[in-house]
Amino acid sequence: MATSKNNTTPVKPQAAPVGVPQGFEERTSDIVGVWDPDKGPIFFVPSHAAVGDGKKFDKTKPSLLIFGKLTADCALKVKARDEDEDGASGTVQGKAGDLVGVWAKPGMKDIATLCGVEVFLTVDPSKDRDTGKGKKMKGYRVASKDEPNTLIPIRSDRRDLSKGTRCFLDAPDYGKTPVNGPVPISGPKL
Repeated sequence: MATSKNNTTPVKPQAAPVGVPQGFEERTSDIVGVWDPDKGPIFFVPSHAAVGDGKKFDKTKPSLLIFGKLTADCALKVKARDEDEDGASGTVQGKAGDLVGVWAKPGMKDIATLCGVEVFLTVDPSKDRDTGKGKKMKGYRVASKDEPNTLIPIRSDRRDLSKGTRCFLDAPDYGKTPVNGPVPISGPKL
């Protein structure tokens, strides 16, 4: 081990960055950002989801984050590094191939069986519905290139207060479904 000039403290050698070998695709679970419906549509391929207790309104209702890879560039929301008290966030331009998150809303339930399929998702005001709670539920247009046939798997389930509440990604046999891969759907096409 080398020592610095005029110092007896050993200097640790710096490792050179290692590139990804040809033919390999880098894997990461870090998302670049979260889709902002107000900034336009998103084209992506859903791969899995995480579910936990709701954070904003009702902690007894589950909150879903769907993960997927962008197939076209898209504006994404990101939290500011030094987030201030009012939860400031910024915007970043996601690029095709980036891993992103989509906060699932009740009006997007048609995305549930589109794991591994390219999806077009956008806000559609013509599908807004009055829920009788004072505020309309936003409607979304969900379209895909291929037929839906695989439920997006929940890979991380951290429900505590919302444990007994189903979400649209829960398989019919919730609690018995393996969390290590997609769940094929049987029966009529949805």
